[in-house]
Amino acid sequence: MIDRRLRKNLKSFIIVHPSWFIRTILAVTRPFISSKFSNKIQYVNTLADLNELIPMEYVNVPESIVKLDEELRETSAKASCLSNEPEITSVQQDINMTTKSS
Repeated sequence: MIDRRLRKNLKSFIIVHPSWFIRTILAVTRPFISSKFSNKIQYVNTLADLNELIPMEYVNVPESIVKLDEELRETSAKASCLSNEPEITSVQQDINMTTKSS
């Protein structure tokens, strides 16, 4: 548990690279956590997103976490490319259909 004095002075509680397990645990325990503290919890998927929230010059991020962040960004980029391909072809098919019917 987090000490009451720390919870009162805490501006935000940022979780970087949250797993489904962490998200589930926090979702299950949310009814037992004060609403003020729950509102302070933020999820950040990448270190770039964290950089938007706080100045990274004061944060010491371990090299293993930087490597993990790079790997996650690469896999998400590959996944988004794969998921966009069917959308592009369906748009192209729609364009082809409209040009043929004209």
